[in-house]
Amino acid sequence: ETVFILNKKMAALVSEDPQSPDALHQQAINLFTGDKVEADMAGAVKIWEGLVKDFNHTESQILLGMAYFHGEGCEKDVDKAVETLRIAGKSGERGAQAAFFLGMAFLEGDKVEKDIGRGHRWLRQAAQFKHAEAHYQLGASMISSGEPEQLSRGCDWIGSAAELGHEKAKQFLKSANKSLPTAKKDFKESKTINEEDQTNNGDGNNDDDDDDWAIEPTKTGPRVTNKKKKNNKKKTKK
Repeated sequence: ETVFILNKKMAALVSEDPQSPDALHQQAINLFTGDKVEADMAGAVKIWEGLVKDFNHTESQILLGMAYFHGEGCEKDVDKAVETLRIAGKSGERGAQAAFFLGMAFLEGDKVEKDIGRGHRWLRQAAQFKHAEAHYQLGASMISSGEPEQLSRGCDWIGSAAELGHEKAKQFLKSANKSLPTAKKDFKESKTINEEDQTNNGDGNNDDDDDDWAIEPTKTGPRVTNKKKKNNKKKTKK
């Protein structure tokens, strides 16, 4: 059982219920950054570890994974970081930032073996929850690949990032004189990674390819959909 030692003054600044998981999480952030209190990164990590263990707190899991990744407040352990962030990344919208962080790590080969396909899978996971930077980075990666067939697809992702308010994406579209193409209206929401069996190191299906994905404009912003899963559902119904 995890025991939390609370700073009463700090707790009062955070929440009327200083023992709630969200309040404890904020206290850990304050400790980690030295905001209003003396910095104690190791103390913050211990609080996050307790919140993950006792409450499965997604936001704590994300920051804990990043602490493991960079070795801040704890010993650096990239494998432990990736596993922690992988679990958080499957937590739907709350875990979108973890999915984005993993996507960029694999895309750039930051402390892990570079794997563009794996990076794209995690970026798409984040993009399904309207994570504008994930849309932008996916587009930038495809365009920079130098492959002609990737150019149009990359522009689609840049366009959806612009629809979500991403300033760099807007500037790109303006300079490139591009616009978000109209996608088919009959796509349905695809299942997210956390709803599927995890294969390929827990990152989704090996057959999951950039070609399988499309962006559908909606009144609330661009929606990411998977064409292959839609077609498979139709075949199953028949």
